[in-house]
Amino acid sequence: MNKITLLSLICLSMWGCAHSETTSEEISMQNNQAPAANFKDIRWELIELMGQPVKYANADSQKVYIQFNGGDNRVNGSDGCNSFTGAYEETPGQRLFISKLASTKKFCIKMPTEDNFAEVLQGVDNYTVDGDNLSLNKARMAPLARFKAVSK
Repeated sequence: MNKITLLSLICLSMWGCAHSETTSEEISMQNNQAPAANFKDIRWELIELMGQPVKYANADSQKVYIQFNGGDNRVNGSDGCNSFTGAYEETPGQRLFISKLASTKKFCIKMPTEDNFAEVLQGVDNYTVDGDNLSLNKARMAPLARFKAVSK
C-alpha cells in the first residue's frame, strides 16, 4: 500500500469513530419522524381515561397525576388515593414502556380511576405530546389516557 492510501484510510477511520454517536433526535430525523417532545419532569394531571372524561367530586379532590423523572427513568404519581412508583423506558419513535409499578394500598372511597389506572399504564407502548397535552397510547388505538400539564 502506498503512503497516501494508508493515510486516507487512517483519516477515514478516525472521522468515522468521531462521528459514531447518534442522538435519539437524529434517529427520529433519519426516520422522517419529528423529534420527540419533552414529557419528562412535568406533572401531568389525568383528564381522560379510556375515552371517558375524568370527573373530580370537587376542586379539593385528590387529582390523578403522573410524572416521568428524566434523571433516573422513574415514574411516580397518584391514582387519586394511592401513590405509585415504577420505571419507564423511552425508545426512538416516541415509544414508551412503563413497568415495575408498586402502589400504596390505602382504603379509599371508590375512585373512578383506581381499579384500572395501573393496568392502563402498563399497557402503554407509545406517547404523543401536543402543547400542554400528553397522550399515552397502545399501538394505533385511541389514547388510553390523556393528561394536561399542570407544572413544569
